[in-house]
Amino acid sequence: PKFSFKVGKFKIEASSVQTEVDAGYEGKDQVVLVEAKSSKATNTIIRQLYYPFRQWQTRTQKQVVTLFFQRSEDTYSIWHFRFNDMEDYNSIELANSGRFRIATDLS
Repeated sequence: PKFSFKVGKFKIEASSVQTEVDAGYEGKDQVVLVEAKSSKATNTIIRQLYYPFRQWQTRTQKQVVTLFFQRSEDTYSIWHFRFNDMEDYNSIELANSGRFRIATDLS
């Protein structure tokens, strides 16, 4: 779907955008999109979260939630990002995060 957004003072028109998410889950009131990395991410660009977010916003009336997931050895980290202004690329904000470790020695 075609959409426009702003980056600073510049307006950008996007059309025929190809997006990819690593996982997507649909519930009664939400669509959750997950971008995942299996090793420590040194840089993740906003576009990997923003473009799928915008694409799904046009396809559903449900709330679209964007998560970034990372596994590094036995530690699993999840960051929930939101966009305060759907049309502003730089309005990304960390809403919540958590880090989990799965114990394999249960004795």
